[in-house]
Amino acid sequence: MGQSAGGALATGGFNGGGTAYGSSTSEPANGGGGASDIRISSDSLYSRVIVAGGGGGAGEDVADTPGAGGGTSGLRSTGGNFGGTQTAATGGGAFGYGANTPNDGGGGGGGWYGGGTVNGSQTIPTSNSTSDTSGGCGGSGYVYTSSTASNYPSGCTLNSNYYLIAAETIAGDQSFNDPNGTSEIGHSGNGYIRITVIDPNKISVPKPTGNTLTFNNTNQSYSINHFDSSLMNISGDLTGTNIGTYTVIISLKDTSNYCWMDGTTSNLTVNWYI
Repeated sequence: MGQSAGGALATGGFNGGGTAYGSSTSEPANGGGGASDIRISSDSLYSRVIVAGGGGGAGEDVADTPGAGGGTSGLRSTGGNFGGTQTAATGGGAFGYGANTPNDGGGGGGGWYGGGTVNGSQTIPTSNSTSDTSGGCGGSGYVYTSSTASNYPSGCTLNSNYYLIAAETIAGDQSFNDPNGTSEIGHSGNGYIRITVIDPNKISVPKPTGNTLTFNNTNQSYSINHFDSSLMNISGDLTGTNIGTYTVIISLKDTSNYCWMDGTTSNLTVNWYI
């Protein structure tokens, strides 16, 4: 989370929180909150599949309200409407970074696109400007899906294999569960990510009733135990008449939620004979 300072630089939270520079303890500066995100394959802003936007830094006065993080868009503060969106940043924010400001009050929150603030830029200030921000704005959240992939600027390292399904972002001014499972509106303090591994259901591997059928000059069907047509597909040589080798392929319909008893999901190839 962002730091607070009077008469000095207040650094932003890890992962994109913007800085601010306070003029005094009575007119302090507050760094913007950093984003929380999940990246795949490389530690790059262009490899993010989930982003929770950070909130803007608090204002210099008690009555000031900073903007919460996104959600699809970061929220505005008392000082202005510079929340990050799905495709852009304003008020000095940038892709992945909240805005810095030499003013009292708050820096922008990190996020998919970082939140902005009054007199904001991507330059870290070295002194105070004697002006106020009345709070920084929130950074936006993001989930990588087939409909949001185009929001990536040039340079995305991901492809359609990583599209998320049934994914959503919730803004920081809404109710959700905290790390302990208790309902809260917004989250203060450090960011938190919980990853839960969901084990797929294991199902029995289909087995032939017998690999060899006796030639009788009629069309014969191949029979398999434990084959469940609601969970599996079967293709190939399901019937045969002539003496020879026949091949069937059995595959799982849903490899995200089901696997064979040995934990694999590969197609099964079975030969049978007449």
